[in-house]
Amino acid sequence: MESTSMASIQSFIRDGIWHIHPSNHVSAIEVRNEMLGVRLFARDEILWESQQGKEVNISKIWNSIRRIGQPPPWISAVWSIFSIPKNSFFFWLAIQDRLLTKERMSRFGMYNDGRCMLCNGHNENASHLFMECGYATQILQACPVTLTRDWRDFRQGNFLANTESNIKRQIAYLYIGTTIYYIWQERNRRMHNNGNNRSSRVLLFIIKREVREKLFSCKRFHRAVENNVNLITLLY
Repeated sequence: MESTSMASIQSFIRDGIWHIHPSNHVSAIEVRNEMLGVRLFARDEILWESQQGKEVNISKIWNSIRRIGQPPPWISAVWSIFSIPKNSFFFWLAIQDRLLTKERMSRFGMYNDGRCMLCNGHNENASHLFMECGYATQILQACPVTLTRDWRDFRQGNFLANTESNIKRQIAYLYIGTTIYYIWQERNRRMHNNGNNRSSRVLLFIIKREVREKLFSCKRFHRAVENNVNLITLLY
């Protein structure tokens, strides 16, 4: 084949058809047969799984190779319309029991006394830390929307005790995510920095302030307030 290692494909095409020099070399014959089996078009395009004429992007490729399962029932709460990314990340970890609580630490063979850093009266796991502990209970009870009181309900996606409007559900999800973030932060402060403990009352003030700041920055919340001004009272 009269060519070089740097030759372009275009050099083998004339008038829209393959123009390949004859050769008796075995490799050249194999390449020539492969090339002749490729149809030439006016322009090249990237295809994925023979999706001719359809735009190909990373999203389509990813969705075609990944395993798509049923989303968990809590997903809409963790990544709600008012979610704060850092809070949602810890909400996501907590709801799957992926935070390194003392219970998990003991499972990994890490020695610890096992007692909750907030109440010092019960073994620390996700269910106790974020739901059953008296410290957490005082904060959750202050949520402007009534919540269920069982961690298993949370994991099943049942967060609210009563049927509420969509905007109130979203406010509750924001409140829960913010609460989990700051309770975990307070737990770590007490575990790694002795002293300077914050009471549940102080933490509640911080949580409500962050919830208000987030909602007041959202146009969607402002539109909701135009229809129902009483939503403002939920934040205080």
